[in-house]
Amino acid sequence: RAKLGSYPRWKDRVEGQLCCPRLRPPRAEQGGSSPLPSFSSLHIGGLAFSGKHGYNIRAMRQLSHYLVLVKGAGDLATGVIARLSRSGFRVVATEIPQPTVIRRTVALAQAVYDCQFAGEELRGRCVSPDQVDETIRQGAIPVLVDPLAESIGRLRPQVVVDAIVAKRNLGTRITDAPLVIALGPGFTVGVDCHV
Repeated sequence: RAKLGSYPRWKDRVEGQLCCPRLRPPRAEQGGSSPLPSFSSLHIGGLAFSGKHGYNIRAMRQLSHYLVLVKGAGDLATGVIARLSRSGFRVVATEIPQPTVIRRTVALAQAVYDCQFAGEELRGRCVSPDQVDETIRQGAIPVLVDPLAESIGRLRPQVVVDAIVAKRNLGTRITDAPLVIALGPGFTVGVDCHV
């Protein structure tokens, strides 16, 4: 770990790197003290994004250039999608033709059955790959019926998150995107995914 001291040194050390998501630079009102641990902050490219009380609008605009493809649209994946979407990322979800989600009322997978989903501050629509950009522009999360995740080659996302939680790898490769994140057991870091 790099020693984190004042903000300028911290910024130099993490410029252009994915940093620990639990650390953030000190806010100006804190007088430049050392970073505080936070589970609701994220650092990408030296930019800090913290929870609901510390959004950086300029940084969020830069995040809107990143496309994140989330494999799966169950309740866990919907939580991930909601957080990424609120942070400013463009997010696309993939799902199988007949989702096996248990809590359908809180999962974007419901869009596969009803063609749309509306939850707390989150709207989703089941669309074809051609309609992804338009759906994102309208403020909804596109849900693609794509069991083999063939849309990865077409959409070319910067980040792929496997949130299927099938207890084994169902086809996620470390080469799918520049950053591949896998949730749940059955993955080997450095072989199947980056994180």
